[in-house]
Amino acid sequence: MRRFAVQPRDWIAAISEFKADAYRDSGLQLFAESEPEQATRIHALTGMPVLCPAAGRVYSRNLT
Repeated sequence: MRRFAVQPRDWIAAISEFKADAYRDSGLQLFAESEPEQATRIHALTGMPVLCPAAGRVYSRNLT
């Protein structure tokens, strides 16, 4: 999605934070993320529902 000035080991966290910020600011009510680790991080950072087809679930306050 974009270049990050972080080490490769920190990419997942940095990308998740970027996506969480974009989701939070978007006004959308559902975010789809194919990577399960990122899906859980995005949900944790936003408290908003995240659909993860690879995990076969929606991460949400009611379904976590």
